[in-house]
Amino acid sequence: MRGADGTETHPAILRFSDAVLPADIADYLAGRADLREQLFRPLFSTAIDHASGTARESSLRGMEAVIPLQLTATVQPLADCSQLGYDWREIIRRALPLIRGIGADRSRGLGRAVVTLEETSAC
Repeated sequence: MRGADGTETHPAILRFSDAVLPADIADYLAGRADLREQLFRPLFSTAIDHASGTARESSLRGMEAVIPLQLTATVQPLADCSQLGYDWREIIRRALPLIRGIGADRSRGLGRAVVTLEETSAC
């Protein structure tokens, strides 16, 4: 298939789930808004005028960031593994060290990440 920009496209072969907290922690936090609030911290920054050493006018910015957490997501092939013709796990494993951030400055986080692959099935 050809994309709108003329590049070749291929149908997806992997499905990635949302990254979530471990079930025991999510269960513990369920219904505990007071504890869930502790997962977030406000962060503020401002630009400094180097000539005067003071904050630049209208440069204060604030955001809410999540504290460092371990999240887990699953990756599943959409086709029979024997039909793929290559080991998708090895390709993912080689790509993981290249990932330094996910969703930087979005969804209440700074995006810094350490990503690992844990195999739980043969496929």
